[in-house]
Amino acid sequence: MSQIKTPQYGGTLTTISLGETNEVFDPGAQGQLIGWAGQLISEQLLGEDWAQGPAGNGKVTWTPNLSPAPDTAMGVLAESWEIPEAGTIVFMIRKGVHWALNPDSEASLLMNSREVTADDFISNFKYLIQNPKSGFRNYLPYVAETATLEKTGQWEITLKTPGSALIGWSWLACGNYYHYLLPPEVIEKYGDMSDWHNVVGTGPFMVTDLTSGSSTTLVRNPNYWGKDPAGLGKGNRLPYLDSIKILIIPDISTASAVFRTGQAEYINHIPSEGAHNFIHDNPEMKSLAYIAPPIFVSMKINQQELPFKDIRVRQALMMAIDYDSLKEGLYDGEAEILAFPVNSEVRQVYVPLDEMSEEVQ
Repeated sequence: MSQIKTPQYGGTLTTISLGETNEVFDPGAQGQLIGWAGQLISEQLLGEDWAQGPAGNGKVTWTPNLSPAPDTAMGVLAESWEIPEAGTIVFMIRKGVHWALNPDSEASLLMNSREVTADDFISNFKYLIQNPKSGFRNYLPYVAETATLEKTGQWEITLKTPGSALIGWSWLACGNYYHYLLPPEVIEKYGDMSDWHNVVGTGPFMVTDLTSGSSTTLVRNPNYWGKDPAGLGKGNRLPYLDSIKILIIPDISTASAVFRTGQAEYINHIPSEGAHNFIHDNPEMKSLAYIAPPIFVSMKINQQELPFKDIRVRQALMMAIDYDSLKEGLYDGEAEILAFPVNSEVRQVYVPLDEMSEEVQ
């Protein structure tokens, strides 16, 4: 195992994205979840606590794309929070956070590096909730129609989601790739923030170039508020990198060639077969294997005319499927049968199948 070293500042990280879009910066107007580039530019109220991840005490892995639980979350744009009752969350907004200033960006100059206020969150919430293209409004109307966010103090806002306390926590408090703070003045002037030229955030990076379907370039936000919360760099001002370049390469063969020839330092979501080849041919390469979140198809079972209303029918269908053969045939044994709603990566709540009751097994 290589020795863990103190983080150093500088450098460019070139990454490969296998077709995932990095061009979604405005979930409200674009009707999709925010892209990876957008997550490095904009921020949410709460996020994953790095100090409880691999860089800290290792309580959680942070590999699944899931929102943190209340005991594994940390404040991002909210310095602190409390949950007085289910469906209600009170946030204390972090002071001293400023909108990023890029002198070459008209939209950024419009924000003029001003400090983020509680009012920013109120206008942003209304924009994301009321936008007719909003995925949150279209996918979860029963929550969107009843959710409220009010300013309850100079630096305090209160979120209420009577439709679903869980959705309020995961989608609105923790962002869930949707509820990120967008700049009010930019939205007012340009109508939305779907054009990358108008993108302004509070996060560690700023976008300086984007070629659709090809690449995205991000540079360090020199005035970013965040500090490293764990590890040998604890307390250091973030980010460490000077820049990040994201290459969009949907073809796995082309992406592999680019990676093998050293034109990129990071590639994600490689199928197990390809990953094994990478590791075999490049033993010095660092890698991480993890159980990806499941892709599932669901259907309503509360229709009276369908046989699926009978739990015995559903149980029979489950028992008729040869999961072991699917695991071996499709994934060479490198998979988990019990992976929904959470898999073994979510250590704090996952219970293995062999530890469940005989009835469940």
